[in-house]
Amino acid sequence: IILEHVPEEQPVAESVTEGPEESVLVPWVVSAKSEGALRGQAERLLPYARSRAEAEASVTDVALSLVTTRSVFEHRAVVLASDRAGFVDGLEA
Repeated sequence: IILEHVPEEQPVAESVTEGPEESVLVPWVVSAKSEGALRGQAERLLPYARSRAEAEASVTDVALSLVTTRSVFEHRAVVLASDRAGFVDGLEA
């Protein structure tokens, strides 16, 4: 007789936010090797910030991803906002 332990299913990752996104300022941190590349990073984030799809990650999830998964370079910028409209304004500045 061979007995095996059946592994438990891992829960699917959920949003890190529990409440409404509008309740707190959230930093979106962007860095690049040059000023031009920094502007390019901001331009690439704009379409995402403008999107309203409910299936997408919250602004807090995006902030966490930008801080923990991106390289840190000499040129940096931070946009503080509490909602997508605020991030659009900040990224366009």
